[in-house]
Formats: sequence, structure tokens, C-alpha cells
Amino acid sequence: MATVPTPYDAVAGTKLSAAALDLGLKTPLDWLLSGYPRVHAYDTSGASMVNGVTTLVPFSSEVFDTDNMHDTATNSSRIVHTTAGLYDESWHITLGAVAYSQLDLMIRMNAAGAPAGGTFIRTQPFGGGPPHAYFQYLRFFAAGDYTEAFITQTSGANRLLSTAALGTRCMSRWVAVS
Repeated sequence: MATVPTPYDAVAGTKLSAAALDLGLKTPLDWLLSGYPRVHAYDTSGASMVNGVTTLVPFSSEVFDTDNMHDTATNSSRIVHTTAGLYDESWHITLGAVAYSQLDLMIRMNAAGAPAGGTFIRTQPFGGGPPHAYFQYLRFFAAGDYTEAFITQTSGANRLLSTAALGTRCMSRWVAVS
């Protein structure tokens, strides 16, 4: 879990030392520029999304993960918010190239892999169009909360998640304290 550095709080009449300057200004600035919690997980497995069944979306690889927010081996569908705060999170799911009568992307928090579990965040329906769904939101999370994506598609056949050009991915980044 990342710790948000405490910025320097000046006190009138106090002499500012180099150590206090580094700790109170440089450390928080470095953290904001490069050390803040963020993850970019994507699918390389081409998992099957069953026709007419709400299916959990796994993420088998990462571009980056600065705060142990994703595990490619255990619960690979989860994006865990190990540091409390406001997060900007986006999900992009792409299936095989076929038109769909309906493609629904559902995001749930703390669902334990169950499409009716945990807390419902949002369902984003995409009807009669290209085989991809996208959703982005800002939300406060407590340390340990996690999100998962579920897909329901009705193309008439099972479809594989796209592995081309990071077509199936989640990106989450910390933007503020809670």
C-alpha cells in the first residue's frame, strides 16, 4: 500500500532545513509525478465470453502496476485499490469482430467474482454495433476495495476477448485523497 506523503507545513519563524525541504516538498512532488498508485492490466488469454451468460473478465498481463493493484495469477479479474482515495478508472472490452444485438459491460465492487455480488457500480449497454464496450468513471475507494468487470453478449455464439492492441484492458489511477 502506498502512503501519501505529508507536505511541509511552514511555521512562522522556523528555519527551513534541506532535510525538511526534501521531506516536505520534494518527496510529495516525486510521489505525485511518478509514485502514485496506478495500474494498467490487459488480457492476453483470449478468454471465452459465453453467449447470453454474464461472464467475468480476466486480465492476464500488465503494462504497469505501482501499488500491487493487480495479480496475474490469483483473482486476475480484480483491480484492488490498496491505497484509499479517489480513482479515475476506465474499462475497455473488445470481442471478436461481429455485430451484436446487445453487449453489456457491468462493473461491480467487492463482488468476489459473482455477477450479483458486492456493490453494483454501473452497467453500460451497447446495442447493435461494434464488438467493444468502454466505460470510465471517478469513484472514492477505501483501501482494499476492488472492482471487476462482467460481460454479457448476445451475438448468437460464444466469443473470445480480443488480445489485439490491448483491446481488453482496465486502467485505474489514484487522483486524490479521500
